[in-house]
Amino acid sequence: MQKNTSTTQYTKKLITCDGSKGGVGKSLIATTIASLLIEKKLTVTLIEADKTNPDIARRFANHAPVLLANISNKDGWISL
Repeated sequence: MQKNTSTTQYTKKLITCDGSKGGVGKSLIATTIASLLIEKKLTVTLIEADKTNPDIARRFANHAPVLLANISNKDGWISL
């Protein structure tokens, strides 16, 4: 096993709350998870993909970095 000699260690995890059906609680779940992580003083970056109603981006703009993502390109991939 190789020892990590880096002076700074990061644990990176991606948690997604997505789906095409409206009104099922995606924003509620995303807001709850982000709030809990921020309360625990963990580093959080939010990626908002809703162009028509970016309510998560508005809610967390003063609490965590928010990236606005355009996921409607031809192959469905975005660069982070």
